[in-house]
Amino acid sequence: ATNNIFDVTVTGGYDSDADGQVFTITFLDPVGDVADLVANETQGLSNFDISVNEALKGYSPLGGTFTVSYEGQYTADIDYDASASEMKSALEAVATIDEVDVIKENLGSGHRWTVYFTKALGNLNNMVSMMYHFEEQTIRTTGGDPTPLGGSFSVSYGGVATLGFL
Repeated sequence: ATNNIFDVTVTGGYDSDADGQVFTITFLDPVGDVADLVANETQGLSNFDISVNEALKGYSPLGGTFTVSYEGQYTADIDYDASASEMKSALEAVATIDEVDVIKENLGSGHRWTVYFTKALGNLNNMVSMMYHFEEQTIRTTGGDPTPLGGSFSVSYGGVATLGFL
């Protein structure tokens, strides 16, 4: 086993055109553009060449941002590769989260953040990560007669109006 390589497929064998062994290693985990393998000469063999060539550059679609929700409140956008301290800051900015410790692991095919609540104890609700961010719009009223504003108003979206707000 090799550190940071978790899953590969290996195909190949004797190649008469090359008069030798040819193997293709496909990296399943980690994904993306991984570092080249290094061929180490083996003892007891002589008069041979060994080389490693990148036949196809890997690509990982990881990128962008995501949000985390906890008890109805959301973080600001978090970079897909945020550090443990960046994740901690984003989570602690959420009103429903007090204090946390965060550990980040690079899994090769992504990242895992383990979050420990240090002040809230017991059987806590799960956090939920989402690849999108909810839009928020604020309606503010000022003035009116009588003050504060009396009566009701409605809002519309896509040509459909709501019932009145007080």
